[in-house]
Amino acid sequence: MRRSTKKPKRGRPSLGKKAKKRLNVMLSTTSAATFRAIGDGNLSGGIEAALPKLIGAKPAEFERGLKQLPTPKGRAASGFNTKKRSRNASKKEPIVNAGFDVRNPTGITITQAQKDAWMREGYWDHAIRYGLDYYVAGRFAAAHRFTPVSANILHHSVELLLKACLAHDDPLERILEYWHPKKGYGHDIVRLWQEFKARQKVPVPAEADAIIHSLHAFEDIRYPETLIRDGAMILVDIFDVPEAQTQSAQMKEPAYRFKLPQIDRLMGLLFDASGANPPAFLPRVTDDNQALVYYNMLRPTLFGRTADGTAAAVTG
Repeated sequence: MRRSTKKPKRGRPSLGKKAKKRLNVMLSTTSAATFRAIGDGNLSGGIEAALPKLIGAKPAEFERGLKQLPTPKGRAASGFNTKKRSRNASKKEPIVNAGFDVRNPTGITITQAQKDAWMREGYWDHAIRYGLDYYVAGRFAAAHRFTPVSANILHHSVELLLKACLAHDDPLERILEYWHPKKGYGHDIVRLWQEFKARQKVPVPAEADAIIHSLHAFEDIRYPETLIRDGAMILVDIFDVPEAQTQSAQMKEPAYRFKLPQIDRLMGLLFDASGANPPAFLPRVTDDNQALVYYNMLRPTLFGRTADGTAAAVTG
């Protein structure tokens, strides 16, 4: 019997019809490895083989860094509540649906409930990642003596992680109102903290209330106008040193102060409460050695200077 010399075709296996649109996606290393295993080393084939299981009546858990939580009756696999939709749906819903439809490959029907779940879990995921980014940037700014900018950046980090904690249980309509200064929270971490505490089954550390209020006070001097008009006494401690008396009766300037170690402990508490899986979120922000390698490479080009320190010519 003559053996065929025809080489087997490589690449994505055919489904019997041509796709109408190309879909570009970004996968984590873990997700890509999983799909390659399903497709016997072929990433596209693995995605194609797994897609019917991922988009179905009972979708499997997507590998997006979600913590494997106990699944009480009536909850989705991710641990998020599947609450009934409000009749007063947010005005942002058409924008959310349009964004989802753009990313949706042709021929797959996605229910409104699946779109809502995608948006809710996506907000939770991004809020944690943004919060961690602000946290690392704020710690660097504090070590670099960037005052009060370091406090403003750390304020964002606490705000985002608090919103991630609340988003884990809130319906989509409520999440889409977080930004609103009256209906939601805006950037007010004091209100966010009060709501967070009300949902906790165990008491939070006593020092946390003072940390929240001290950090939120820096919002008043986020821009120079208030600081120039009223003055300020600003103290930033990057180590856990004893608190000294800094303001006398004769001093009229308002005092602003925060201790970085206290904020470190607060962020640790919020990260644990968010339900995030540490291996999925922390490696990127804790790789300090690699970050310093790149930062040292960038040092000579500050303000567009060349490697020898001279100013680079501006082209236009």
